[in-house]
Amino acid sequence: MTNSGTFGSCIQTQPAGIMGQWINTWRPRDDSDAEIGLILEDDISVSPYAYRWLRAVHYAYRHRSDFAGATLQSDHVRTLSSRPIGPMAAPKSDTVFMYKALGTWGMAPKALHWRRFQVSYTFTATNRTFCYQHLFRRKCRTCTNHEVQ
Repeated sequence: MTNSGTFGSCIQTQPAGIMGQWINTWRPRDDSDAEIGLILEDDISVSPYAYRWLRAVHYAYRHRSDFAGATLQSDHVRTLSSRPIGPMAAPKSDTVFMYKALGTWGMAPKALHWRRFQVSYTFTATNRTFCYQHLFRRKCRTCTNHEVQ
């Protein structure tokens, strides 16, 4: 959706796989904050105010280089941390707060970071020497170029 209120939707006409439906669904036109993409799963319902809230979040954090996007997922999620911690609950008086978390339900990435991720993903997906298994420190079954330490 754009600030002018126009919106579009991408409906897959054939199976795209989980990675295809996420990575290729929204292609921002540029790196500006004029466009906000909202990636939704097909089995969730969202509030009629969801976009209004996402627009406010993107506006509030638009100048921060560490703002990669927002999510509609609950504030009762486990944060990303090197040490185990319990669920984090937002103060009831705040409607917007920032912390690192993985939120896949109702993801609205910032266009700049999303475009960079898409370029990086496309490069690594077509690079024969890159192996995703190595990101997770797993021994690769198909890669003959290198082994995980």
